[in-house]
Amino acid sequence: LRTGEVLAGGGVTLDASASGYVVTEAGSFIDVSGVAAELDLPAAARQIPTLRRDGRFGTKPTTVWSNAGSITIKARDGGYLEGTYRAERAHPLAGGGTFTLTSNYLRPQAGAQVLPTEIVLRQSGTRLPGSLAPGRALDTGSPLARFYVAADALDQAGFDAVTLSADGAITVEGDV
Repeated sequence: LRTGEVLAGGGVTLDASASGYVVTEAGSFIDVSGVAAELDLPAAARQIPTLRRDGRFGTKPTTVWSNAGSITIKARDGGYLEGTYRAERAHPLAGGGTFTLTSNYLRPQAGAQVLPTEIVLRQSGTRLPGSLAPGRALDTGSPLARFYVAADALDQAGFDAVTLSADGAITVEGDV
């Protein structure tokens, strides 16, 4: 007898909205896909399983599925999204995931220069500085105030909805 629970894709939030950058490097992977499994559930004609003569409950193999989840990324100072994301639907009737990127310089620190942030959308490729290494600080010399993201990464992930929000602008770099 196959029993169990099928959970939804869940949610992942990377939040540096109070201060800082978000960087997802090539090779990183965030997966909020839905899942599907075949479970033995009560036969459709009966909501409550009935005991058969052989002592077993009357069940029927049934595909059970869940919706994909959400990825939310917020950063006050911008960042680089170079990773891979997945939010695939587990079944044709399931919902695909959602992706929200917010780059808003909402809470400046006392005496800090307030810069409107910008999301820069490009088709593919990397914009991450070659000098950046895991564990090292992102040293831009001044506030980056930009969030770089590749359209290919979002398109291939399986999102049903993508929301981009910046308090400055959303610009397109090259052909997208």
